[in-house]
Amino acid sequence: MARYLLFLLLSLLSVNVYANIIVTVDKTEGGAADATYSFTIHGWGEVALPNPCYGNNSCSVMINHRHKEDNTGGDAHSAWWGGCVSTSRSVTELGECLASTEPKFKAGSGGKLITPFISQTRHLGPVVVKECVGMFWALNYATRGGGLLPGSVCAEAPPPLVKCDFINNIEIEHGQVSSSELDGHNANQTLNISCTSDAQSTIYLVGGSDGRLVLDENSKKLYSQLTLNGIVMRGEGVPLHLNKGLNDINVGSRIMYLGNLESGGQFSASGILVLSLH
Repeated sequence: MARYLLFLLLSLLSVNVYANIIVTVDKTEGGAADATYSFTIHGWGEVALPNPCYGNNSCSVMINHRHKEDNTGGDAHSAWWGGCVSTSRSVTELGECLASTEPKFKAGSGGKLITPFISQTRHLGPVVVKECVGMFWALNYATRGGGLLPGSVCAEAPPPLVKCDFINNIEIEHGQVSSSELDGHNANQTLNISCTSDAQSTIYLVGGSDGRLVLDENSKKLYSQLTLNGIVMRGEGVPLHLNKGLNDINVGSRIMYLGNLESGGQFSASGILVLSLH
């Protein structure tokens, strides 16, 4: 009977983020009518949603900030159109397109979006809506306005007087497990988060897909499904209320085994847990 040695390593990052297109707003500078948002696009995960620009050569994709009461954007930081922007069928393919070095890639004002992408964008004028930074799209070669791209959400700046930090690193070990016990095998660790005051938060997984980490990259038949306090992690993250002081969060790993691995051995995976305050 084959035996498997399994463990997961989760790195920790305390910033503002969302789901599959991982965007954070790290700092806001200036006043309400003239604000500069420092942001990072950490990665572009798998987003199994249709690309709204597919088949339309005049459709543009932008890094932008929510600016108007109807939730449309302001002046874009960067914009892309043409080429594989309009031939990518899914948002996943679109992310590959924006980072592409192939000649068919045709940029507007944006160049290549290679993550991590770190920059700043600026808001001018009165504030009429809760502002945030994300990926937008619009028709007619637009470099302003537009709506939110499927799979993205606006990342808001964290509250100025609230700070939460991860205290410990997480390594979950399943130990040696036989093939008959593999599917559904559980292991867990405690994650400690310290906050200066009560806070509403969401925790996301970067480096996985829909809250799952691949343990066997070759066959892709062995996964870990992560949970936080018993809640299954998905692309939209897990919302948590955090109290002032120390918070203990149970991080669980449940093995999903699709069968037919050639042999036993040692398997591991790693990901990043990201904390968003809002």
